[in-house]
Amino acid sequence: MKATKLCWGKCIEKMPLRNRLFCCYRKKYRFEREDRSAEVERCSEVYSNTQDPDTDLIIGKPYSCNWDYDPSYEQCLKCKKGQIVTVLQVEACWTFVISENNQKGYIPVECIDPESFLRNYEWYFRNMTRLECEAALKQPPQKVGKFLVRLSSRPDLLSLSVLSAPNVVRHHLIPKSDPQYFARVAVDNRFWDLPSLVEYCQENQFGNIGLLTEPCSKPQPPYMRPPRMRSVTVERSTLSIGKKIGAGQFGEVYKGSFLGFTFDVAIKMTQTDIVDKEELLREAKIMENLQHKNIVRLYAVVVEEPVCIVTEFLPNGSLSEYFRKNAHIEIPFDDQLQFATQIADGMAYLESKHFIHRDLRAANILVGENFVCKIGDFGLARCLNGEVYNATEGQFPVRWAAPEVLKKQTYSHKSDVWSYGILLYEIVTKGATPYAGQSFSSVREYVLLGNKLPKPAGCNERLYARMILCWQKNPADRPSFENTRAFFQRTFVTVENDYDSGGLTPGRYCNTYM
Repeated sequence: MKATKLCWGKCIEKMPLRNRLFCCYRKKYRFEREDRSAEVERCSEVYSNTQDPDTDLIIGKPYSCNWDYDPSYEQCLKCKKGQIVTVLQVEACWTFVISENNQKGYIPVECIDPESFLRNYEWYFRNMTRLECEAALKQPPQKVGKFLVRLSSRPDLLSLSVLSAPNVVRHHLIPKSDPQYFARVAVDNRFWDLPSLVEYCQENQFGNIGLLTEPCSKPQPPYMRPPRMRSVTVERSTLSIGKKIGAGQFGEVYKGSFLGFTFDVAIKMTQTDIVDKEELLREAKIMENLQHKNIVRLYAVVVEEPVCIVTEFLPNGSLSEYFRKNAHIEIPFDDQLQFATQIADGMAYLESKHFIHRDLRAANILVGENFVCKIGDFGLARCLNGEVYNATEGQFPVRWAAPEVLKKQTYSHKSDVWSYGILLYEIVTKGATPYAGQSFSSVREYVLLGNKLPKPAGCNERLYARMILCWQKNPADRPSFENTRAFFQRTFVTVENDYDSGGLTPGRYCNTYM
């Protein structure tokens, strides 16, 4: 071995300078690649089952960055658009990667994606339900031809969704992996894939798609805390507190921002007594463990007096406020379903995590852009260790309370389902007070006698039947939130008249899987 090293050294000495540099570089590069391969293999073995639910990222697989990322935190990795990185681990909204030059760090999961060739286009929204898509396209201004592309519920199809007339959205289904598809339907070979089809339709009328005018605008991405933070606590000096915008179970709510950042946040500030501080910190702990698109996102906590919870800011306020502001406007049935479905989706997530909310009502549902609804105010929320939670004291919303809560303050997922039925009543009546004109004591007596709210004027029969199902006296007879979520998605998504194959190959790709 020693003789071999000496011979190799003599050979290098006799080489021209350029060749010597190349050999040294190749030797160094080879060991860097070996180290990188070992790291990728190790992480693939350790984290092979870790995936982000909204992406198809595979541990140990290389991906191309969709845009430049200039990190704000030390543990993050700076990367350029088109740079190749390999995924080592996925953590919520961050992914830990290693670059080709052996640098490691965190980047947002949105920065890489298996469908990177589509994520570079502003019209591609990827994971979006049909109801969410229609709500986004119907947002003013309603310019005919406004469009977006999203994944279908069938893995082999994409949907090109277009606002074909005011309040009318058509969904054109296009296969993802049929290389001969565009060759069959192309006009004079003027397009050969989805991006070229979209580009062609932005300049020409084509089939049932018509003329595409402008991509649907995307909401601003949410602020993300630095990855692997040991604590969500921040100093009060990092916050800029603005005007008061409301009040919650244990404090007042202000609009504000983080110093040095331009996005708005909501700051819930507790009152001065110590009980409120403990309850607010309990609420923050619950919110920290919940990550769902229909649940308000926690950003940070200030533990010094007065304690503050910093969450995302939703510009349209609570659902009850939204109804008051739009009292003169008729809210379409599709929008009512959009509210009901999103809330059921968020509550089904809470149900799966064994949390009960205990204060589910329109005042605690926040409304963002594109009719996005998020469940907030977790001041009364608890984690269920068994089937029920028995409260010994404390106030509760009587008009939304189930019979077992009015009797013994016994809470469960099914008592939340009862409250959800009352919330449906609020949605249909545009925020009308349940049991209007009755005192708390008369409401309690009315409910315990087995009475139910009457059907609101103009309420859909099947929607009211769902309310009645939520108001069954026996908690076991009420549906779960997972059942309710599936009910809305299955029953109210129409499939007969507004799906086609874009006028490309009529009938071939028409289906009901949206």
